[in-house]
Amino acid sequence: MKIFSYRRLLPIFSIITMILLSSCSLFTRFSTTRQVPSKSRPHRVLRVLSPEEAERYSDDRLAIDSLMQHAVDDSVFPGAVLMVVQKALILHHQAYGSYGYGEFAKKLDREAIFDLASVTKVVATTSAAIVLAGDGRLNLDCRVGDYIPEFRQGNKALITIRYLLTHSSGLPPYVRYFLENLSPQEIVNRIFNEKLIYEPGTAYKYSDLGMIILGKIIEQISGTTLDRFCYQRIFHPLQMASTMFNPPANLLSKIPPTEVDDWRDRIVHGVVHDENAFALGGVAGHAGLFSNAEDLAVFLQMILNGGEYRNEKIFSLPVLRQFVQRQKIISKSTRALGWDTRSNKGSSSGDYLSQSAFGHTGFTGTSLWIDPEKGLFIILLSNRVHPTRKNREIIKFRPALHNMVMKKLIKVH
Repeated sequence: MKIFSYRRLLPIFSIITMILLSSCSLFTRFSTTRQVPSKSRPHRVLRVLSPEEAERYSDDRLAIDSLMQHAVDDSVFPGAVLMVVQKALILHHQAYGSYGYGEFAKKLDREAIFDLASVTKVVATTSAAIVLAGDGRLNLDCRVGDYIPEFRQGNKALITIRYLLTHSSGLPPYVRYFLENLSPQEIVNRIFNEKLIYEPGTAYKYSDLGMIILGKIIEQISGTTLDRFCYQRIFHPLQMASTMFNPPANLLSKIPPTEVDDWRDRIVHGVVHDENAFALGGVAGHAGLFSNAEDLAVFLQMILNGGEYRNEKIFSLPVLRQFVQRQKIISKSTRALGWDTRSNKGSSSGDYLSQSAFGHTGFTGTSLWIDPEKGLFIILLSNRVHPTRKNREIIKFRPALHNMVMKKLIKVH
């Protein structure tokens, strides 16, 4: 009589386990290609105004120049770069003011490289998620606990990737880990073990912690660091040579300073302003990216092209469309996936962008707004936190600037 051995079934059990564990990726592969039908979009490449076109817009551009110069004179920021593009035509690209005050008081260049602060969340982290979702390796409705064991118990087991992207995970908005003299890994472990402040999916609380966690999940799936993955799949293919985490010292002269920081006991210059991102080594899902207007223009035109620029396909169009649509998880939230959308009242985008517009702001004084209906985007890069974050005049200035741009250059009324 033969004795049945369970060892013979081990290979079968292993295969079944692998299928179950990878079901999130399999579901993404099928679902993301069905939900939004693809249709062609005009593929445009950025170009500057011809002399005739420049003459046509000259008075309108002067009005914008005046508004921006007044902002410099009123110390809204020491300097800023503004770029406005419609249908790939660069209507306006100008630098104003200086790199900073005191020793940094030299004329600002259009090619200046700014600390993007929370704009990192969309240009780097959200974009990496779009790439992985398009690859079929990331499912937005999979549990965070599928990747991080600390999220497998209690209400944390309810948190999905989608909740991280819509800031509805239940995680605290912000914790000052940098004050505790922790190593990067100790900070990550602390974040993984944070208690929730509300039940996942029931409220909106903008959270740096959720995006830091998403960055770690991206690293786990991709098998490389967040900065390396973004370089390989997004920045390098688009030739965004001035976009990076932890810029090298030889670029210091091109980077405006940020705050006089009591914690670091110096002027922050050439390293990330956000203290937690700095304590994490300069690469984090919520902050740390540096870039200039020219690179960001290529990135945003790629989005308006439906995920392609020149001969490089960066995003799957159906996946991209899902990410820039307002989600319906929280009734009064304006959040898309990673991106924010335009609210009817009090939006930093002003009063005239279309309802389909989406964008994001950064604490250092940066912002991106994209209007796909008008084929338009507006880039504002500044270092309003120099020399202090107490200067909050940018909050009133952003909508005024966007309204002026829309009235003068886009001719809305």
